[in-house]
Parts: sequence; structure tokens; C-alpha cells
Amino acid sequence: MLEDKVIQFCAPTLARIKIGSMFGYSYCSQEKLKVELAIINNKLNRKGVVVVVLHDNGKRALLYVFRPDMLFVRLSECCVSKLMHNFGYESCDVTGALQRLIYRISICGSFPHEVGIFLGYPVDDVAGFIDHCGNNCKACGQWKVYGDVEYAKNLFAKYKRCEKIYMNRFKIDGDIAKLTVCA
Repeated sequence: MLEDKVIQFCAPTLARIKIGSMFGYSYCSQEKLKVELAIINNKLNRKGVVVVVLHDNGKRALLYVFRPDMLFVRLSECCVSKLMHNFGYESCDVTGALQRLIYRISICGSFPHEVGIFLGYPVDDVAGFIDHCGNNCKACGQWKVYGDVEYAKNLFAKYKRCEKIYMNRFKIDGDIAKLTVCA
């Protein structure tokens, strides 16, 4: 079920400690996927969270669960907008940026390197990954670290704790809307 996967892979986003999360979701029919997306968006949109499809091959969809207000702030940062401009992102407009990301995923055949910005990774780490082609990182966790290792390790631990708490709470309560922090 989609809600289970959102809890499993997106807890820090639901807790409002992360801009966004992505995961692959296998489904049996596109109609069922549309219904599930409508249901979950109905529950989460009022809390400031949106779920969109970034890519779909007919059997598996790449879903992005995010907080538009946080993404807007992130895209507005000077160092972020400079980096994103290099990949054809024209402004900090969330809708336009998502459209550009969807296009980039379709032409890259994999994740474009700037995807880390949409996930809330530190700019130094995203830029470092791009500059070093994914090699020579200082540490590895939920992403490759090229900047502040201690900061990243603390964030990795915070995300892990959040995921564990949310999984346990969801098993008890089963209400994703109750677990989602309001914007």
C-alpha cells in the first residue's frame, strides 16, 4: 500500500525536517495508482505535503514526496539558484523546477545530479558530487558527503531516528495524517 511506503521512505519529510524524499513504487494498474495518489494527496496536502510522479514506466513509478514551501525557500538560496541554473532551471518557481526535473530524469535515464537539491542535501555535497563525478567523498550515508562530515552524520542519525519512530507509530495508529506535521 502506498501509505506504508510513504511512511517507510519519507518520514523525515512528513516530520518537516527534510524538504523531500523519493522512492520507487510498483503498482498493478495505472488506475489504481491514480486512486492511491489522490487519496494520499487528499490526506497530506492539507498538511503542506505533496506527492507527485517524476517518472513512470507503466509498472513502477518514481514518486517525490515534498514540502513546496521548503522547496521554494531552498531554490531561492543564491548558491542553489546558481548551481541549478547550470542545469537549465530558470527560477525558484517550484512548479517550473519540478517540470524541469521531470524532463531531466526522462533524458538522463537515471537521476540527474541536481536531484540532491530537491531532497534537501547540503549544497556543498551536491556540488561536490557533481565536481568529483561521485568519487572521492569524505563520507557516505544517505548521500555522499563532500562538505561538513559531522553535520551530515548528525543528519543521517536524525533521519534514521525519525524513520524508526514513524514506522513504530504508524504500526500502532495507522493514520498518516496524524503523523504529518503541519506547514
